Amino acid sequence: MNNPNEKNGSPLAGIFLVLAFVAAAVALIIFLKSSTTRSLDGDGRLRTTADSLVATPALAPDEPASADAPFVVVPDTMMGTDGREVSDAGYEDGYWAGYDDAHLGQERASYDESCTFPTPAERRKYAQNYREGYAEGWQAGIFDREAADRADEHKKMPQ
Repeated sequence: MNNPNEKNGSPLAGIFLVLAFVAAAVALIIFLKSSTTRSLDGDGRLRTTADSLVATPALAPDEPASADAPFVVVPDTMMGTDGREVSDAGYEDGYWAGYDDAHLGQERASYDESCTFPTPAERRKYAQNYREGYAEGWQAGIFDREAADRADEHKKMPQ
């Protein structure tokens, strides 16, 4: 007679079944990983392996990589030359330096009439226009600062 509480089959068959299932899952994962050339990037978007190549700096064969290697400092203009006319560049730079200094209430705090123009004549022209621009920027900044101060005072007055 068959007892309903009694299990049919051997315990060895159950172990083989579990091992077969695990082996099939591992094989499927390996197959899927190796069969695709696309992967997800950090944002979850698909990309091909060609898109995921990372650029690395190339050294010449005779150049050893060292911590003492010199590095290039790129000027503020990123290309080393200012594309503006000398007179415009001097005036604009001076104006905004004067305007900012007036808002800070510190005359000549950021005054700097040096430039990267190549010839002495261009540097003199830049400095001359910088001085003119600084003076006008200082006056405009003082005017705007006083107007802002008046506006703040009116806000503070009782109604």
